[in-house]
Amino acid sequence: MEPIHAVMLGGIQARIELGPFNSNTHTSGFFREVQTRFLPRSVAKNASLSWLPLSRKNSAELKLLEQFKRVPQSANTKKLIRKYLEFCWALPFYGSAYFHGQVEQSMCGIKNILNNKDVNVLIAVNERGVHIIDPAESVS
Repeated sequence: MEPIHAVMLGGIQARIELGPFNSNTHTSGFFREVQTRFLPRSVAKNASLSWLPLSRKNSAELKLLEQFKRVPQSANTKKLIRKYLEFCWALPFYGSAYFHGQVEQSMCGIKNILNNKDVNVLIAVNERGVHIIDPAESVS
């Protein structure tokens, strides 16, 4: 899943859980504190750099806040849940059974051969196929 899709889903989830946008409560500082509640770690991981002036403009919390603001004030919670689910139904790994697994890292050079460690992954199995998900890289 692309980070932009994770932010879109996070904005819908925030609207469902927090209610309509309130400019006094729902600030960038508020979303900086709660972004990991609505965004996967891989999207929110740059939160520690948000104090940098250059990174703040494109920070995950600001993108989440903007997406949250875009949800209409009058949006019905049931319709928002439906929209959220419709998006998830289209994901290739939707409805999967998940298992923990390991994948060997590719080896380049003698140093890597000696220090070669397997990568922990999630294996998702459904009627569409088998999907290997690296939790450190993927939005899950």
